[in-house]
Amino acid sequence: MLTNSPQMQKLLIYGLLVLLPLMAACTPHRLEVPQGNIVTAEMVEQLRPGMDEQQVLYIMGSPLLVDPFRGSRWDYPSYVLTRGERQKQAHVVLYFEQGRLARIEERIAPERPPERPPEHP
Repeated sequence: MLTNSPQMQKLLIYGLLVLLPLMAACTPHRLEVPQGNIVTAEMVEQLRPGMDEQQVLYIMGSPLLVDPFRGSRWDYPSYVLTRGERQKQAHVVLYFEQGRLARIEERIAPERPPERPPEHP
């Protein structure tokens, strides 16, 4: 029989080695794209009322939004896009009084599970 011959076994093994990675490449991949400021819980935990603006900038980085009329409010919005839809969303707002951190607001939206693509029979 041909399958018992060493040449056929080698051909079968090489064929599988080529096909398996190609089959793995066909699986759908969901790329997560962070948008806005990347703010971690560790960063927010380091903030203390009374810190000056330079200390806050060192920890948090530049805010995405600064109140153009007063400059006393810094916004750090962030969300993660998966297949073009927002899955995780958070918003940290820092308030300053006389150049010192006065108040921190954290708004974290509940995480939405990613939608499953339609299955084909």
